[in-house]
Amino acid sequence: MATIELAGLELHGFHGVLDAERRDGQRFLYDVWLEVAEPERDEIEAALDYREVVAIVREVADARAYRLLESLAAAVADALLERLAAERRGREQVAVVSSDTAVLGTSGIEVRKLSSQTFLAELARPRQAAGPRGDLRDRLDPATLAALERLRRGR
Repeated sequence: MATIELAGLELHGFHGVLDAERRDGQRFLYDVWLEVAEPERDEIEAALDYREVVAIVREVADARAYRLLESLAAAVADALLERLAAERRGREQVAVVSSDTAVLGTSGIEVRKLSSQTFLAELARPRQAAGPRGDLRDRLDPATLAALERLRRGR
């Protein structure tokens, strides 16, 4: 896997809590990290096209106004996971920073999303203890087992 970073993608958007932010809009900076498979050959068709990533970020940002940076960043990360070819990516990390002068340099949100394929691959397989099963039937004598079986069958 290789990590691709698209830092400082600047887009104008109408997101924010304040009416003025949503009315006038403001500059948003996006940093996107993508963990992708290394291309098999030196051709754009075999690799992740950065233009596609930028188009997805722009489309999500332009589709609607978000009040919270967290919601905007999560929507961008979800769209990247959903729309990029599964064989080309494993996890996405998106950071969105507002240009609001009151909080510039101190606010922003980072969202990390895992594809289901990566999540499942990272799950640890359950370990099963070696040795005899711990069933109750292993601890009962044959007469008791027979009596329980009769009860189970309604006889």
